[in-house]
Amino acid sequence: MNLVDRLAVHASARPERAAFLRHPETHRISFAGLERRSAGWGDWLRERCGIGEGDRVMVLVPLGIDLYTLLLALFRIGAVAVLADPGAGLRGFLSACERAKPRGVVAHPRALPLFLLGAGLRRIPTRIALGFVSPGFRTLDRAAEADAAPVSLDPDAPALLTFTSGSTGSPKGVMRSHGFLVEQGEVLSNELGMEAGEVDCLTLPVFALANLAAGLTTLLPDADLRFPGRVDAARLARSIAEAGASRIAASPALLERLASAPGAADLPLRKIFVGGAPVFPRLLRLLGESFPRAEVRIVYGSSEVEPIAAVRMSEITAGDLRCMESGGGLLAGRVSGDLAIRIPSLRPDGAGEIQVSGRRVVQGYFEGVGDGETKLREGNVVWHRTGDAGRFDEDGRLWLLGRVGAGAGGRFPLEIEPVALQDPTVRRAALVALAGEPVLVVEGEPGPATRGLQESGAVARIHSLRTIPVDRRHNAKVDRASLLRELGVR
Repeated sequence: MNLVDRLAVHASARPERAAFLRHPETHRISFAGLERRSAGWGDWLRERCGIGEGDRVMVLVPLGIDLYTLLLALFRIGAVAVLADPGAGLRGFLSACERAKPRGVVAHPRALPLFLLGAGLRRIPTRIALGFVSPGFRTLDRAAEADAAPVSLDPDAPALLTFTSGSTGSPKGVMRSHGFLVEQGEVLSNELGMEAGEVDCLTLPVFALANLAAGLTTLLPDADLRFPGRVDAARLARSIAEAGASRIAASPALLERLASAPGAADLPLRKIFVGGAPVFPRLLRLLGESFPRAEVRIVYGSSEVEPIAAVRMSEITAGDLRCMESGGGLLAGRVSGDLAIRIPSLRPDGAGEIQVSGRRVVQGYFEGVGDGETKLREGNVVWHRTGDAGRFDEDGRLWLLGRVGAGAGGRFPLEIEPVALQDPTVRRAALVALAGEPVLVVEGEPGPATRGLQESGAVARIHSLRTIPVDRRHNAKVDRASLLRELGVR
């Protein structure tokens, strides 16, 4: 098998349909064109550079058609693509490079400064240039095409090594096999209702492979997606409108921006998936008002298993919203696919850490770094500790309560923060422990709901900041380590 096999099916069934497009008329590649070009690039890498099965190749190419052509080329020849999360910063990237020990690296011109900063990059024996000519590099023939079939591999053959951003700890390496990615794609296709022929606006790169497998056209929008909370909403909306994109999966910060774009209600979006960070009732109401013709769905998952649970906004009742805004946590929905979930109790009410197991759960991290803290091995079963606190309600739905290690005063963050966010003067909120007391930090001015938390004794005091720091990747999760440093906690 090979996870690229599905591409050949769509190249035959719908050869001229766009697989990826940047602009519907001037910058696109069809399924048939992607099949030929990825085969040609794969042959070039194998014949000119000696890259083959099991070889790790660091990929330093920005989001675009070239990136996915290159990934497919590597998968076709059995090589392992290595990607580092940009949210990890320069230090995290250089650490990933040292740990992965790649045989080759493919670089875009924008990546050249990294070779000056990282000795590990300069030690990689095979350096390949994509779109430029430079001493010490072999220049990839971007025009290469072929009709060679992908190599047949064992389902457990490695395909993709990624390094997490480290937003909830030190960066970890996650190795995914061909079989793992195929199964993940099938679950995502079912959970997200993917239908061949739809156009999906890509903001989360992980979904591109599932789109390809399902026969969707992937729009690579003409917008800078590196900082979702600062994305040019008008420019993004224009890309969506021009391409006729009917679906999008994105972080809460990006969708909040998009909802503010002029004419958002007239966009062709019919399916909106939001995840990667807590989804508060305030955002759900905004999305419902801004995209009245779209079905909005919350998706909960992680780098180690995607998705874990999901819920449609139409399934969230007024009672659910009241529960979220009165300290009950955030509704994540029903468990996806055949995952097993357990929640060992940490409190008398049954709340505890969410742990998951199943075939599409990453069984261990690269080189075992991080396994001791997050993997529980019981016979042949591996339970992954998500680090998220949660509970099940009487209907079997999963509710999220926040990070286990971020609780204070006997409460978890998502039992406090959604209450404060009822105040329109509060932009963001974070529960922290200071000097042994639960303290609520707010970005903005406390209102009645926020002050009520102090009056009820849920928090000892309220501290206002002009800005609460957030994670680099999604711009939506509170960066608690940075926040505590800002508050003087060492």
